[in-house]
Amino acid sequence: MPIAQALVRGDWRTAIRHLFSGQRLGGTAEAADMAKCLRYVALSMGAQCAASNVALAKKHLDNAADLLCSVATRRQQSSYEMHQLRQLTALLLEREQADLAAVHRTFSTCAKGRQELVQACAEYLIWVANDPYTVLAPADDQELLEWTTTSISAFGPSTAPT
Repeated sequence: MPIAQALVRGDWRTAIRHLFSGQRLGGTAEAADMAKCLRYVALSMGAQCAASNVALAKKHLDNAADLLCSVATRRQQSSYEMHQLRQLTALLLEREQADLAAVHRTFSTCAKGRQELVQACAEYLIWVANDPYTVLAPADDQELLEWTTTSISAFGPSTAPT
């Protein structure tokens, strides 16, 4: 459930780190399928935010939706927590699909050029420059990127013009 809540907050990097850590998840077949579904959602968020690949993001969401439907149709006697996880994942999928649909509506009606550049700049500012999960990268990401305290502080609010 904490992984799904991280995705609800938009912290797809933490979710990916946990979902692809290589640890055995254990549990029922339903729990394994829900973990796969959350993986697809996290990959979709990453594709949209980090790679700006809306087509791949949609493909991952479609896979997650198919998997969630198969879990719902063969539902056995499941725990209350699993029921909550299914509901939270369904809401998360609905939100992400609505977001992709809004992007599609925006770009399907506009002329090529200026509006896309403005939209791309806004997306960059929202998802990269001002994303708290980008600025406050976890310790292992900081080590991987060889960030020092000085280089991280360059992205902080203390560098904003006064």
